[in-house]
Amino acid sequence: MKRKQEKSYTKIRGIDGSHSLKDLGPAFSVEYPARRRSGGNVAYFNFDLATSMGLIPREHPQELTRELEAALLDTFALVIINEHDIEHQRHFPPEEIKPNTYMATRYLQPQHQDKRGLNSGDGRSVWNGEITHRGKTWDISSRGTGATRLSPATTKYGRFFKTGDPSISYGCGCAETDEGFESLFFSEVLHRNGLATERTLAIISFRGNAAIVVRAYPNLIRPSHLFMPLKQGNHRMMTQIIDYYIAREISNGNYPRSPKRRDERLTMFLDQACARFARATAQFEDDYIFCWLDWDGDNILMDCGIIDYGSVRQFGLCHRGYRFDDDGKFSTSLTEQRYKARYIVQSLLQAVAFVQSGTKRPIENFAHHPLLRLFDRRYHQHRRENLLHKLGFNLEQSTALVGSAALTHLLKHVAYFEHAQASRGVHKVADGISHDAIFCLRDILRELPQLYLSGKMHLSAQEFIAIIRSSYAKSKDLLLNRYRRNNINGFQASYWKLVRMAAKTSNKSEQQVLLELTMRSSIINKADRITGDAITVSVARLLRGLSQLKPRDIHRILKRFVDHQDLHPEKNSPLPIHGKDAQWLKQFSKIVHELREGT
Repeated sequence: MKRKQEKSYTKIRGIDGSHSLKDLGPAFSVEYPARRRSGGNVAYFNFDLATSMGLIPREHPQELTRELEAALLDTFALVIINEHDIEHQRHFPPEEIKPNTYMATRYLQPQHQDKRGLNSGDGRSVWNGEITHRGKTWDISSRGTGATRLSPATTKYGRFFKTGDPSISYGCGCAETDEGFESLFFSEVLHRNGLATERTLAIISFRGNAAIVVRAYPNLIRPSHLFMPLKQGNHRMMTQIIDYYIAREISNGNYPRSPKRRDERLTMFLDQACARFARATAQFEDDYIFCWLDWDGDNILMDCGIIDYGSVRQFGLCHRGYRFDDDGKFSTSLTEQRYKARYIVQSLLQAVAFVQSGTKRPIENFAHHPLLRLFDRRYHQHRRENLLHKLGFNLEQSTALVGSAALTHLLKHVAYFEHAQASRGVHKVADGISHDAIFCLRDILRELPQLYLSGKMHLSAQEFIAIIRSSYAKSKDLLLNRYRRNNINGFQASYWKLVRMAAKTSNKSEQQVLLELTMRSSIINKADRITGDAITVSVARLLRGLSQLKPRDIHRILKRFVDHQDLHPEKNSPLPIHGKDAQWLKQFSKIVHELREGT
């Protein structure tokens, strides 16, 4: 077994900076030599992800052996030799130098002074390489590997920075252990619940909270990679990067077919982008996921996979007034993400027309394209489907109810309660500004079928508000005027219409439907559901006990935590937990409960 394990580690060691994106030339990336970085240890390794990528065999024990840790450190514990090192003629022992170069990719970041993508992109990360297993090719990158010339600090100050320079924060090229674990916990929960997201493969920790965070995904191209040549008006580059992206998606089996003609490929590319962004933004809005989705596509992958968890949040309520503060630039809001996604699709239309004609036409020419109307239809359709799912209806029932007038009416009442905001107004929070939501839709969706099942056919306005109110609501926020009473009554009337229609469609009694809704919605609308705040506090607690935990312990505890955040009613049956794992989960559960309504 040991010999077989050691042999399999050649796949890990084979990740050496080689990547097909390099073939497109220096216009798309900056290549850096790198040297080995000593003093690190593997704080976490994702055994399940590594198995699915073919990096370790399926029979490998979930234990960080000495040989496995050595392979991980040899492969990923590195720091680039950057422009500052070269300017100051720093010399390193030859045995420390890695044999190949590692690329930092260029992409558009309009919030930086460089508005064309010539000097923006991966500021503190490099791509380690790519690996193919069972017909799927994965991209692997690492954050915290040194300061590149694509950092916003270099453009802002007009000079290169030494890796780890304490005088500059975002431009120092470093990552921290706590942010690595926050990304890990957050991404694993979202992945379990069906969202596309970059995942953490390994965390290598160093003294002083420094870390290298190794990440993997089947295609790490962002819309901003495509918008860079579009902004520059470079037809050759535009064609190269779109062809590259489409080829990877086809080879990975993510497109329904593989047409030979370019026009057919481009049409399929646009349709897939439209479908993915419509579906994802509807889900982000309905699940209260904020990822700073902006028109330039810097903080999202081309298939709407979530990336860069530094600004990603999951809210407990519809905090549509929250905006992230990035060095004085405020983000889009939760409900604005839809319009930014639509503009991304519009920009992709412009890019494809540029490839086809060789002429870059103004973005305004595509404002009324039929694909954007299709985006709107798909977005609204997904929102209807999402609400039926949150109510607890099964797929058969949802198919029958999705076009109903009762659902249309319920959506309006849901929007009223979700969008109601506290009289306190806009105020500062730790990472930006917010305007608090005062109602918790999940609570009423979870409790309502149980109350109806018990024989209470209608809740009074006071009873309804007592359930749906959040901890942010003050007495003056909860006054029962005529308009609010009408929404409370309309909400319940529309709900009952859907229940009766479902009963008729599925040939069941109303009581049977309510029982099924009770069981399903209790899981889908779980009271103790993670928020960004809960992740931050939970990870801080974990790190205080990190010295007593081995990577296999963290992997096991994380899996138990994710099990309890699984919102799939069909398979939600977490295994019983005992011993130290139970103690950790008890602490995490308490934190999640206390912060369940936050950001």
